[in-house]
Amino acid sequence: MGQSCPSADLTNRAVPADNRATMERSARFGRRSIRLQGYDYARDGAYFVTICTQGRERVFGAVVRGEVRLNEYGREVARCWMWLAKQYPYVHLDEHIVMPDHTHAIIVIADAHNEGAPSNDTDTTKHTDNGGAPSNDTAPHTPCRGGSRTAQLRIASTTNPVNRTTDGTHTEHMQRKPLGRLVGAFKTVSTGRVNDLQRTPGAQLWQRNYHERVIRNNLAMDALRRYIANNPVLWVPE
Repeated sequence: MGQSCPSADLTNRAVPADNRATMERSARFGRRSIRLQGYDYARDGAYFVTICTQGRERVFGAVVRGEVRLNEYGREVARCWMWLAKQYPYVHLDEHIVMPDHTHAIIVIADAHNEGAPSNDTDTTKHTDNGGAPSNDTAPHTPCRGGSRTAQLRIASTTNPVNRTTDGTHTEHMQRKPLGRLVGAFKTVSTGRVNDLQRTPGAQLWQRNYHERVIRNNLAMDALRRYIANNPVLWVPE
């Protein structure tokens, strides 16, 4: 059975530029994938997600002197995060990173018109609207990480359908997918793209499960952003 995902433990591990953080010292982010019983994962909120490769294989590149060097498979996975935010108008991608054997992302679920919802217009990669799939461009300029650091976290309790423009004049209702289905969509699309590049149809890229944490306040949000940004510096190969 494959190794477990790395935990984002900010309690007992020093994180550069985060010595003054006091957020939830007893918490261990991503220690295991526990779904909160009765919690609506389609409601407005922010979620810290970690997904690991099958067997913790270093599929996506390497860390060299504290910097991630993505290969073409890692760059494709980075594009698939951006695809997710483009595909669903209520999904906003905050800080995220692709590491050699795992990926972290902060996913914010909120209607586009909500105050405090981050913009999805931070994409620096190429996309296509052909079938909703991400671009097959594998140019080396694709960053390993990105995100918006300006949004303030606001929590609401709505799961109302959002309007999506289809032709400029007509709108249709889009029912929100819960977090698990959004992660599933990312895993399906990224697996397909990487398998196409590797010519390994049907191969399992990701571990079956994923790790998730509900982000409940701005202090926790800022600490997790710093953790993601510093992930390459903290990288310890196993």
